[in-house]
Amino acid sequence: MTLSRVPHMLGEIFLQLLKKEAASGRVGPLVFWDGYGLTNPQSGIFVYAKKLAEELNKLEIAPIVLSKIDLKDFPGVRKILIPPCIPLHSRFFARIENSKPIWPLCIGSFLVKNLKKNPSLFEGRNIVLHGLSNLNLPYLKSLRPKMNGSAHYRTVLTVHDLIPRLDATGVSFALRHQFKVLFPLAVNAADAIICDSKWTRETLIQNHPLAASKAIVISCGVPPLDLTACSGRKRLKKRTSLLAVSRYEVYKRLDFLLEILRAKKGEFQLTIITDIHGKKILHEKGADLVQEGRLELKVNCSQEELSRCYQESDVYLAPSLYEGFCLPAAEALSKGTPVVYQKGSATQEVVGSVVGIGLSREHSPQDWCDAIEKAVELSEDSQFSDNLKQHFSQLGTWKSAAEKLREIYNAV
Repeated sequence: MTLSRVPHMLGEIFLQLLKKEAASGRVGPLVFWDGYGLTNPQSGIFVYAKKLAEELNKLEIAPIVLSKIDLKDFPGVRKILIPPCIPLHSRFFARIENSKPIWPLCIGSFLVKNLKKNPSLFEGRNIVLHGLSNLNLPYLKSLRPKMNGSAHYRTVLTVHDLIPRLDATGVSFALRHQFKVLFPLAVNAADAIICDSKWTRETLIQNHPLAASKAIVISCGVPPLDLTACSGRKRLKKRTSLLAVSRYEVYKRLDFLLEILRAKKGEFQLTIITDIHGKKILHEKGADLVQEGRLELKVNCSQEELSRCYQESDVYLAPSLYEGFCLPAAEALSKGTPVVYQKGSATQEVVGSVVGIGLSREHSPQDWCDAIEKAVELSEDSQFSDNLKQHFSQLGTWKSAAEKLREIYNAV
Protein backbone atom coordinates (compact mmCIF):
# COMPACT_ATOMS: atom_id res chain seq x y z
CA MET A 1 0.00 0.00 0.00
CA THR A 2 1.32 3.45 -0.91
CA LEU A 3 1.37 6.32 1.53
CA SER A 4 -0.91 8.28 -0.80
CA ARG A 5 -3.69 5.82 0.08
CA VAL A 6 -3.41 6.45 3.84
CA PRO A 7 -5.57 9.64 4.00
CA HIS A 8 -8.31 7.95 1.96
CA MET A 9 -8.29 4.86 4.22
CA LEU A 10 -8.35 6.96 7.38
CA GLY A 11 -11.28 8.92 5.96
CA GLU A 12 -13.12 5.66 5.36
CA ILE A 13 -12.41 4.58 8.93
CA PHE A 14 -13.94 7.81 10.22
CA LEU A 15 -16.95 7.41 7.97
CA GLN A 16 -17.62 3.84 9.13
CA LEU A 17 -17.19 4.93 12.76
CA LEU A 18 -19.70 7.75 12.33
CA LYS A 19 -22.23 5.48 10.63
CA LYS A 20 -21.84 2.86 13.34
CA GLU A 21 -22.34 5.50 16.02
CA ALA A 22 -25.41 6.88 14.26
CA ALA A 23 -26.94 3.39 14.11
CA SER A 24 -26.19 2.62 17.77
CA GLY A 25 -29.30 4.33 19.08
CA ARG A 26 -27.30 6.40 21.56
CA VAL A 27 -28.55 9.82 22.49
CA GLY A 28 -26.64 12.77 23.85
CA PRO A 29 -23.43 14.31 22.54
CA LEU A 30 -20.93 12.49 20.34
CA VAL A 31 -17.62 13.44 21.93
CA PHE A 32 -14.11 13.18 20.49
CA TRP A 33 -11.04 13.62 22.70
CA ASP A 34 -7.65 14.46 21.22
CA GLY A 35 -5.85 11.90 23.41
CA TYR A 36 -2.51 13.74 23.56
CA GLY A 37 -0.61 12.68 26.69
CA LEU A 38 -2.97 9.82 27.57
CA THR A 39 -0.31 7.14 27.18
CA ASN A 40 1.68 8.33 30.22
CA PRO A 41 0.08 7.27 33.54
CA GLN A 42 2.41 9.65 35.40
CA SER A 43 1.06 12.78 33.67
CA GLY A 44 -1.57 15.09 35.09
CA ILE A 45 -3.51 14.97 31.80
CA PHE A 46 -3.73 11.17 32.10
CA VAL A 47 -5.24 11.43 35.60
CA TYR A 48 -7.58 14.21 34.44
CA ALA A 49 -8.87 12.13 31.51
CA LYS A 50 -9.11 8.89 33.51
CA LYS A 51 -11.18 10.40 36.32
CA LEU A 52 -13.46 12.26 33.92
CA ALA A 53 -13.91 9.13 31.80
CA GLU A 54 -15.03 7.14 34.85
CA GLU A 55 -17.68 9.71 35.74
CA LEU A 56 -18.80 10.45 32.17
CA ASN A 57 -19.32 6.72 31.69
CA LYS A 58 -21.87 6.81 34.53
CA LEU A 59 -23.62 9.61 32.65
CA GLU A 60 -23.71 7.43 29.50
CA ILE A 61 -21.19 9.57 27.63
CA ALA A 62 -18.43 7.53 26.00
CA PRO A 63 -15.77 9.76 24.39
CA ILE A 64 -13.94 8.52 21.32
CA VAL A 65 -10.19 9.06 21.66
CA LEU A 66 -8.32 10.05 18.52
CA SER A 67 -5.05 8.43 19.52
CA LYS A 68 -3.45 5.16 20.61
CA ILE A 69 -4.39 4.45 24.24
CA ASP A 70 -4.82 1.44 26.49
CA LEU A 71 -8.59 1.21 26.85
CA LYS A 72 -8.41 -0.58 30.22
CA ASP A 73 -7.16 2.69 31.72
CA PHE A 74 -10.26 4.61 30.59
CA PRO A 75 -13.62 2.98 31.43
CA GLY A 76 -16.25 3.54 28.76
CA VAL A 77 -13.89 5.32 26.40
CA ARG A 78 -13.60 4.10 22.82
CA LYS A 79 -10.86 4.68 20.30
CA ILE A 80 -10.56 4.70 16.55
CA LEU A 81 -9.04 1.41 15.49
CA ILE A 82 -6.34 1.73 12.85
CA PRO A 83 -5.98 -1.36 10.57
CA PRO A 84 -2.53 -3.01 10.63
CA CYS A 85 -2.17 -2.29 6.91
CA ILE A 86 -1.79 1.41 7.67
CA PRO A 87 1.77 2.04 8.90
CA LEU A 88 0.84 4.38 11.75
CA HIS A 89 3.37 2.70 14.00
CA SER A 90 6.25 3.85 11.85
CA ARG A 91 8.46 6.64 13.13
CA PHE A 92 7.01 9.04 10.57
CA PHE A 93 3.42 8.61 11.70
CA ALA A 94 4.41 8.56 15.34
CA ARG A 95 5.86 12.02 14.78
CA ILE A 96 2.60 13.17 13.21
CA GLU A 97 0.52 11.82 16.09
CA ASN A 98 2.74 13.56 18.64
CA SER A 99 2.83 16.81 16.68
CA LYS A 100 0.64 19.49 18.18
CA PRO A 101 0.63 21.58 14.98
CA ILE A 102 -0.11 18.69 12.58
CA TRP A 103 -2.19 16.12 14.43
CA PRO A 104 -5.23 18.33 15.20
CA LEU A 105 -5.34 19.43 11.58
CA CYS A 106 -5.19 15.85 10.31
CA ILE A 107 -7.85 14.67 12.73
CA GLY A 108 -9.95 17.75 12.13
CA SER A 109 -9.86 17.31 8.37
CA PHE A 110 -10.87 13.61 8.52
CA LEU A 111 -13.66 14.24 11.02
CA VAL A 112 -15.08 17.40 9.49
CA LYS A 113 -14.91 16.11 5.91
CA ASN A 114 -17.14 13.20 6.81
CA LEU A 115 -19.50 15.29 8.92
CA LYS A 116 -20.00 17.59 5.95
CA LYS A 117 -20.69 14.63 3.69
CA ASN A 118 -23.21 13.10 6.10
CA PRO A 119 -24.90 15.98 7.94
CA SER A 120 -28.09 14.04 8.65
CA LEU A 121 -26.40 11.23 10.59
CA PHE A 122 -26.68 12.98 13.93
CA GLU A 123 -29.98 14.81 14.01
CA GLY A 124 -30.57 16.18 17.49
CA ARG A 125 -27.06 15.43 18.76
CA ASN A 126 -24.08 17.65 19.38
CA ILE A 127 -20.76 16.74 17.78
CA VAL A 128 -18.04 17.81 20.23
CA LEU A 129 -14.30 17.94 19.65
CA HIS A 130 -12.57 18.39 23.02
CA GLY A 131 -8.88 19.23 23.24
CA LEU A 132 -7.81 17.96 26.66
CA SER A 133 -4.30 19.35 26.66
CA ASN A 134 -4.10 23.11 26.04
CA LEU A 135 -3.55 23.06 22.28
CA ASN A 136 -5.12 20.24 20.34
CA LEU A 137 -8.07 21.79 18.55
CA PRO A 138 -8.40 22.16 14.78
CA TYR A 139 -7.75 25.87 14.51
CA LEU A 140 -8.60 26.62 10.87
CA LYS A 141 -12.04 28.02 10.04
CA SER A 142 -12.19 25.70 7.05
CA LEU A 143 -12.30 22.79 9.50
CA ARG A 144 -15.49 23.99 11.13
CA PRO A 145 -18.46 22.28 9.48
CA LYS A 146 -21.86 23.87 8.99
CA MET A 147 -24.26 21.33 10.41
CA ASN A 148 -27.75 20.99 8.97
CA GLY A 149 -30.93 20.41 10.95
CA SER A 150 -30.74 20.12 14.73
CA ALA A 151 -27.18 18.78 14.97
CA HIS A 152 -24.49 21.15 16.21
CA TYR A 153 -20.70 21.10 16.15
CA ARG A 154 -18.85 22.39 19.22
CA THR A 155 -15.23 22.77 20.17
CA VAL A 156 -14.11 22.61 23.79
CA LEU A 157 -10.62 23.32 25.09
CA THR A 158 -9.23 22.45 28.52
CA VAL A 159 -6.53 24.84 29.72
CA HIS A 160 -4.52 23.44 32.60
CA ASP A 161 -2.06 26.30 32.89
CA LEU A 162 -0.09 28.91 30.92
CA ILE A 163 3.27 28.15 32.50
CA PRO A 164 5.29 28.26 29.23
CA ARG A 165 4.01 31.82 28.78
CA LEU A 166 4.53 32.84 32.40
CA ASP A 167 8.05 31.49 32.78
CA ALA A 168 9.96 30.11 29.80
CA THR A 169 12.95 29.07 31.94
CA GLY A 170 13.81 25.50 31.09
CA VAL A 171 10.91 25.23 28.62
CA SER A 172 11.77 23.72 25.25
CA PHE A 173 11.91 25.86 22.11
CA ALA A 174 9.00 23.88 20.63
CA LEU A 175 6.74 24.33 23.63
CA ARG A 176 7.50 28.06 23.89
CA HIS A 177 6.49 28.60 20.30
CA GLN A 178 3.46 26.32 20.55
CA PHE A 179 2.15 28.59 23.28
CA LYS A 180 3.12 31.68 21.36
CA VAL A 181 1.55 30.66 18.04
CA LEU A 182 -0.79 27.65 18.42
CA PHE A 183 -2.30 28.36 21.82
CA PRO A 184 -3.95 31.66 20.78
CA LEU A 185 -5.37 29.91 17.71
CA ALA A 186 -6.82 27.12 19.84
CA VAL A 187 -8.30 29.67 22.28
CA ASN A 188 -9.95 31.51 19.37
CA ALA A 189 -11.26 28.24 17.88
CA ALA A 190 -12.90 27.08 21.12
CA ASP A 191 -16.60 27.59 21.80
CA ALA A 192 -15.95 26.92 25.49
CA ILE A 193 -12.76 26.92 27.53
CA ILE A 194 -12.49 24.89 30.72
CA CYS A 195 -9.96 26.05 33.31
CA ASP A 196 -8.84 23.75 36.12
CA SER A 197 -8.72 26.56 38.68
CA LYS A 198 -9.52 30.21 39.28
CA TRP A 199 -5.81 30.98 38.96
CA THR A 200 -5.69 29.37 35.51
CA ARG A 201 -8.69 31.38 34.34
CA GLU A 202 -7.22 34.62 35.68
CA THR A 203 -3.88 34.08 33.95
CA LEU A 204 -5.67 33.05 30.74
CA ILE A 205 -7.69 36.28 30.67
CA GLN A 206 -4.63 38.37 31.50
CA ASN A 207 -2.90 36.97 28.43
CA HIS A 208 -6.00 36.58 26.21
CA PRO A 209 -8.69 39.07 27.32
CA LEU A 210 -11.16 37.99 24.61
CA ALA A 211 -11.35 34.54 26.23
CA ALA A 212 -13.19 35.96 29.26
CA SER A 213 -16.65 35.40 27.80
CA LYS A 214 -16.16 31.68 27.19
CA ALA A 215 -13.74 30.62 29.95
CA ILE A 216 -15.26 28.87 32.95
CA VAL A 217 -13.76 27.12 35.97
CA ILE A 218 -14.41 23.41 36.41
CA SER A 219 -12.05 22.35 39.16
CA CYS A 220 -10.44 18.95 39.15
CA GLY A 221 -11.86 16.52 41.66
CA VAL A 222 -10.03 15.52 44.81
CA PRO A 223 -9.71 12.03 46.30
CA PRO A 224 -12.13 11.08 49.08
CA LEU A 225 -10.88 11.93 52.53
CA ASP A 226 -9.43 8.87 54.28
CA LEU A 227 -10.45 9.48 57.87
CA THR A 228 -8.66 6.37 59.15
CA ALA A 229 -5.39 7.75 57.83
CA CYS A 230 -6.12 11.16 59.34
CA SER A 231 -6.57 9.95 62.90
CA GLY A 232 -3.77 9.41 65.36
CA ARG A 233 -0.86 10.95 63.48
CA LYS A 234 1.45 11.18 66.49
CA ARG A 235 5.02 10.81 65.30
CA LEU A 236 7.16 7.95 66.58
CA LYS A 237 10.14 8.64 64.30
CA LYS A 238 13.17 10.71 65.30
CA ARG A 239 13.28 12.37 61.88
CA THR A 240 10.43 14.29 60.30
CA SER A 241 9.42 12.46 57.13
CA LEU A 242 8.86 14.75 54.12
CA LEU A 243 7.48 13.95 50.67
CA ALA A 244 7.36 15.65 47.26
CA VAL A 245 5.88 14.22 44.05
CA SER A 246 6.75 15.99 40.81
CA ARG A 247 8.48 15.64 37.47
CA TYR A 248 11.66 17.68 37.16
CA GLU A 249 11.19 21.19 35.78
CA VAL A 250 13.02 24.38 36.74
CA TYR A 251 9.85 26.09 37.97
CA LYS A 252 8.98 23.05 40.13
CA ARG A 253 12.00 23.96 42.33
CA LEU A 254 12.88 20.44 43.47
CA ASP A 255 16.47 21.66 43.92
CA PHE A 256 15.21 24.04 46.60
CA LEU A 257 14.14 21.04 48.69
CA LEU A 258 17.80 20.00 48.97
CA GLU A 259 18.55 23.41 50.47
CA ILE A 260 15.83 22.84 53.06
CA LEU A 261 17.39 19.50 54.03
CA ARG A 262 20.81 21.09 54.42
CA ALA A 263 19.37 23.93 56.51
CA LYS A 264 18.02 21.43 59.06
CA LYS A 265 20.93 19.12 59.64
CA GLY A 266 19.88 15.58 60.44
CA GLU A 267 16.29 16.29 61.50
CA PHE A 268 14.45 15.88 58.19
CA GLN A 269 14.26 12.90 55.83
CA LEU A 270 12.90 13.60 52.33
CA THR A 271 11.48 11.28 49.67
CA ILE A 272 11.08 12.72 46.16
CA ILE A 273 9.06 10.76 43.61
CA THR A 274 10.03 12.12 40.22
CA ASP A 275 10.87 11.15 36.64
CA ILE A 276 14.08 9.45 35.46
CA HIS A 277 15.57 12.77 34.34
CA GLY A 278 14.84 14.32 37.72
CA LYS A 279 16.27 11.38 39.64
CA LYS A 280 19.55 11.68 37.76
CA ILE A 281 19.90 15.43 38.35
CA LEU A 282 18.84 15.33 42.00
CA HIS A 283 21.12 12.38 42.73
CA GLU A 284 24.06 14.38 41.39
CA LYS A 285 23.15 17.53 43.31
CA GLY A 286 22.21 15.71 46.51
CA ALA A 287 24.76 12.91 46.58
CA ASP A 288 25.80 13.82 50.13
CA LEU A 289 22.18 13.71 51.34
CA VAL A 290 21.61 10.35 49.66
CA GLN A 291 24.79 9.04 51.31
CA GLU A 292 23.56 10.23 54.72
CA GLY A 293 20.21 8.47 54.20
CA ARG A 294 18.29 11.76 54.33
CA LEU A 295 17.26 11.84 50.67
CA GLU A 296 15.48 9.03 48.82
CA LEU A 297 14.66 9.31 45.11
CA LYS A 298 11.98 7.14 43.47
CA VAL A 299 10.53 6.77 39.99
CA ASN A 300 7.61 4.86 38.45
CA CYS A 301 5.76 4.21 41.71
CA SER A 302 2.50 2.27 41.63
CA GLN A 303 -0.66 3.91 42.93
CA GLU A 304 -0.49 1.65 46.00
CA GLU A 305 3.06 2.77 46.79
CA LEU A 306 2.13 6.41 46.20
CA SER A 307 -0.77 6.12 48.64
CA ARG A 308 1.49 4.55 51.23
CA CYS A 309 4.07 7.33 50.83
CA TYR A 310 1.40 10.03 51.26
CA GLN A 311 0.06 8.35 54.37
CA GLU A 312 3.43 7.67 56.02
CA SER A 313 4.80 11.19 55.50
CA ASP A 314 4.58 13.84 58.19
CA VAL A 315 4.46 16.77 55.77
CA TYR A 316 4.02 17.14 52.01
CA LEU A 317 6.10 19.83 50.28
CA ALA A 318 4.92 21.72 47.18
CA PRO A 319 7.62 24.29 46.30
CA SER A 320 6.54 24.83 42.66
CA LEU A 321 6.16 28.44 41.56
CA TYR A 322 3.27 27.55 39.24
CA GLU A 323 0.59 24.86 39.39
CA GLY A 324 -2.66 24.68 37.45
CA PHE A 325 -4.22 22.60 40.24
CA CYS A 326 -1.66 20.41 42.12
CA LEU A 327 -3.31 17.00 42.41
CA PRO A 328 -0.45 15.60 44.57
CA ALA A 329 -1.21 18.18 47.28
CA ALA A 330 -4.85 17.05 47.27
CA GLU A 331 -3.71 13.41 47.47
CA ALA A 332 -1.55 14.22 50.49
CA LEU A 333 -4.36 16.03 52.29
CA SER A 334 -6.72 13.12 51.62
CA LYS A 335 -4.36 10.94 53.66
CA GLY A 336 -4.25 13.43 56.52
CA THR A 337 -0.83 14.85 55.62
CA PRO A 338 -0.49 18.64 55.96
CA VAL A 339 1.04 20.61 53.11
CA VAL A 340 3.67 23.35 53.09
CA TYR A 341 3.51 25.09 49.73
CA GLN A 342 4.59 28.00 47.57
CA LYS A 343 1.85 30.61 47.33
CA GLY A 344 0.90 32.39 44.13
CA SER A 345 -0.81 29.75 41.97
CA ALA A 346 -3.61 27.18 42.16
CA THR A 347 -1.97 25.19 44.98
CA GLN A 348 -3.27 27.93 47.24
CA GLU A 349 -6.86 27.12 46.16
CA VAL A 350 -6.35 23.41 46.83
CA VAL A 351 -4.65 23.71 50.22
CA GLY A 352 -5.75 27.02 51.73
CA SER A 353 -4.55 28.21 55.12
CA VAL A 354 -6.28 25.88 57.59
CA VAL A 355 -4.77 22.49 56.68
CA GLY A 356 -1.51 23.78 55.21
CA ILE A 357 0.98 26.62 55.35
CA GLY A 358 1.77 28.85 52.38
CA LEU A 359 5.02 30.73 51.91
CA SER A 360 6.00 33.48 49.48
CA ARG A 361 8.94 33.49 47.08
CA GLU A 362 10.97 35.61 49.47
CA HIS A 363 11.01 32.98 52.22
CA SER A 364 14.33 31.24 52.86
CA PRO A 365 15.06 27.52 53.36
CA GLN A 366 15.11 28.18 57.11
CA ASP A 367 11.64 29.74 56.87
CA TRP A 368 10.47 26.53 55.19
CA CYS A 369 12.01 24.50 58.00
CA ASP A 370 10.07 26.55 60.55
CA ALA A 371 6.87 26.11 58.52
CA ILE A 372 7.39 22.34 58.36
CA GLU A 373 7.64 22.15 62.13
CA LYS A 374 4.45 24.20 62.46
CA ALA A 375 2.72 21.90 59.96
CA VAL A 376 3.63 18.87 62.09
CA GLU A 377 2.10 20.56 65.12
CA LEU A 378 -0.94 21.41 63.00
CA SER A 379 -1.50 17.75 62.08
CA GLU A 380 -1.22 16.65 65.71
CA ASP A 381 -3.89 19.09 66.85
CA SER A 382 -7.16 17.44 67.89
CA GLN A 383 -9.09 19.71 65.50
CA PHE A 384 -7.08 18.78 62.41
CA SER A 385 -9.41 15.98 61.24
CA ASP A 386 -12.44 18.24 61.59
CA ASN A 387 -10.62 21.00 59.72
CA LEU A 388 -9.85 18.55 56.90
CA LYS A 389 -13.50 17.49 56.68
CA GLN A 390 -14.60 21.10 56.42
CA HIS A 391 -11.91 21.90 53.86
CA PHE A 392 -12.70 18.90 51.65
CA SER A 393 -16.41 19.73 51.70
CA GLN A 394 -15.55 22.93 49.83
CA LEU A 395 -13.45 21.26 47.11
CA GLY A 396 -14.76 19.83 43.88
CA THR A 397 -15.40 16.20 42.99
CA TRP A 398 -14.87 14.38 39.70
CA LYS A 399 -18.61 13.65 39.65
CA SER A 400 -19.50 17.34 39.74
CA ALA A 401 -16.78 18.08 37.16
CA ALA A 402 -18.27 15.50 34.78
CA GLU A 403 -21.80 16.85 35.28
CA LYS A 404 -20.67 20.38 34.45
CA LEU A 405 -18.76 19.07 31.44
CA ARG A 406 -21.92 17.32 30.22
CA GLU A 407 -23.73 20.65 30.33
CA ILE A 408 -21.05 22.16 28.10
CA TYR A 409 -21.20 19.23 25.69
CA ASN A 410 -24.98 19.62 25.44
CA ALA A 411 -25.02 23.39 25.03
CA VAL A 412 -26.08 24.83 21.68
